[in-house]
Amino acid sequence: MHYMFDNIFNTMKKILITGGRLIEYILTGESDFHLYSADGEIYEKVTDIYKAREVLKGMREYLVGKFGMEIKSPVIIELYSGDEFNLKGIWLQLKGVKGQYHYENLGKNGMAHMIYLKKGMNKKKFKAILAHELTHAFLRDQELMNCDRFFREGFARWVEYKTLIDLGLLEEADKIKHIKTWKRGKAVEEIFKIEKKVGISGIMKALRKT
Repeated sequence: MHYMFDNIFNTMKKILITGGRLIEYILTGESDFHLYSADGEIYEKVTDIYKAREVLKGMREYLVGKFGMEIKSPVIIELYSGDEFNLKGIWLQLKGVKGQYHYENLGKNGMAHMIYLKKGMNKKKFKAILAHELTHAFLRDQELMNCDRFFREGFARWVEYKTLIDLGLLEEADKIKHIKTWKRGKAVEEIFKIEKKVGISGIMKALRKT
């Protein structure tokens, strides 16, 4: 009985959403519309590309304000899910990662920073992982740390740590301070040592000298 009511409820919801979208299409002519306000929407999980783009916009502004990290080249965000047939998604799912960055050639559109993130993540966790991947985009954009991929990863982890702290996810942030992987753990540790001596602004200055 409970299962039957769930099916009825989900069917009614789909009908209402479809009807609302049809009305919006008739009124606005938009075909890729969505039924919530990007500015006022409160949600716990990032489940579609519209929410992902909203978070991307906010995190780019956050990185500029917090670290002075402005990314000039185009940034494209894509979501993947293990429930959908997508070669990139299947590969990332098998690797067990929630996010990945690539600098890709889009043909006539030129080069772009591609960020792949797992669909359905908690919004705060999504923000932190996005901050990490955007850091890789910034380093590539500015051609910094080209010769030390472990130090690049350490710096991205440090930015992720700061983001988690600002989001109030203190336990998640603490995990970054205790990364056991030898080279990556050492790289994160080195960033924290530099920050202790010169602060965040000092790290950014030192970064540009590497």
